[in-house]
Amino acid sequence: MDLANGSAQKMECGDDIERSRGPKRQVFCSHQHTHLSFERRMAYHGPNAIVKASLPPFNEVPGVPIADDVVKFAVPVFGPNILNSIMEIFLGPATASHFRTLAEELGVPIPPYALSGFLQKKVKKTDILLEIARKRPDCEEGPNADAIVKCERWVDAFHNLKSDAIPDLAAWHSFVAEYVSPGWQERLHFDLVLSNFGFQDETAKELGNYSYVDDEGKNTTLQHSCLRWLAKSFAGYGPIGCLADVA
Repeated sequence: MDLANGSAQKMECGDDIERSRGPKRQVFCSHQHTHLSFERRMAYHGPNAIVKASLPPFNEVPGVPIADDVVKFAVPVFGPNILNSIMEIFLGPATASHFRTLAEELGVPIPPYALSGFLQKKVKKTDILLEIARKRPDCEEGPNADAIVKCERWVDAFHNLKSDAIPDLAAWHSFVAEYVSPGWQERLHFDLVLSNFGFQDETAKELGNYSYVDDEGKNTTLQHSCLRWLAKSFAGYGPIGCLADVA
């Protein structure tokens, strides 16, 4: 008899009983919910848990159901306003000196601002949306036709922007202002981002909901494959790194 293996089996059994009978674990999930993530999560906490999850549209994967007992949160943490407000704590005149000293003591870097080469590449996915828009009768002329041109200008300008072209946040705001009207910071939700270029509301809604099969053979929508990158492009100059959904 393999005593070591027998002991391990008893411990595993005991762990399973403890997870089912002991105090409920409290788990917060900040990730895309896939079949694999569900399996890993269940292996971690078992059936006896209180699970809360950040569930903006990007974190929900088509065809992967979310358990009914998961407490769902869809709180916006997107756009440059939140990023810049957080960085103001570290870089603002009232607190910068203290946080810089503390960061040096802890050996923790404060992320610098820079252009995101990653987003500059991803924004070109918007070309798929523009191609589909051009085939619509309501985009042949008028405000929607003009909006296609304006959106394409923004996509190409941001995509081709040199990494050293934007020295600071003020320069970034001036650059964006060349392509969209004031107030764009408040119009970055999927439902609103196309209005920055003048798309009519109904057209923008239908484009976002448009479904198709992508190059990998997966069913998707223009909202998931295009609009999210278009919205993120307006935060294309910011602190290097990314925020968790609990920011």
